[in-house]
Amino acid sequence: MNILMATAESLPFSKTGGLADVAYALSKELVRQDNNVSIIVPYYKDLDPTKYRAKKLYSLTVKMNWRIIPFNVIHTYFDGIHYYFVDNPSYFKRNNGLYGYFDDGERYAFFSLAVIEFLKKISIKMDIVHVHDWQVGMIPCLLKTKYSQDPVLGKIKSVLTIHNPLFKGYFNASSLWDLYELDYSLYTEGKVRLDNQVSTLKAAIYFADKITTVSPTHKNELLTPEGSKGLSYDLQLR
Repeated sequence: MNILMATAESLPFSKTGGLADVAYALSKELVRQDNNVSIIVPYYKDLDPTKYRAKKLYSLTVKMNWRIIPFNVIHTYFDGIHYYFVDNPSYFKRNNGLYGYFDDGERYAFFSLAVIEFLKKISIKMDIVHVHDWQVGMIPCLLKTKYSQDPVLGKIKSVLTIHNPLFKGYFNASSLWDLYELDYSLYTEGKVRLDNQVSTLKAAIYFADKITTVSPTHKNELLTPEGSKGLSYDLQLR
């Protein structure tokens, strides 16, 4: 199978916690099982492309409502995995770490939309997009709604792995259209609504074809109110 891992971080290029470890280790194991695996991540400030012989592959744009935002796709090959980096300096080449900025919702909305544009462009037809945590949680929603009739995107299945349910990717409901050009009915019908806000993690739970986590113990924890950090009802439905 052709599998694309969409994640906010992955070894050996970026890391704040276990997410980076799992994205890399799982990809290596899937390669060992004879799958064609790619990882797409933001191109953060401290990444040195010359160290890994990375090369520019595409110049593309994201349409975010009235904004047309350019980005480059950088490619390298490491440990049997194709790595693709979404390069937009204004969003990702910042000085104070990967997260914690006032516009994180917009930054990762842009990244998610860039992944969609990448999927349209790349000659390899992906069978599965495997998303990790809230940052890319809207990708399964986009595939199942906005792009459900697309001849390429409409055929792609999605998997969500939940690493940390504490971070749910909240933003105002009015931003559904502003960031993703998605209909407000997704909020009113409860498909992306949590705590009277839009939650990108809730959206992924609702729309992903399959949901996984990092261990059987964590799976059991996620089905409890305390362990799920408020997501147990939605997870039990799935």
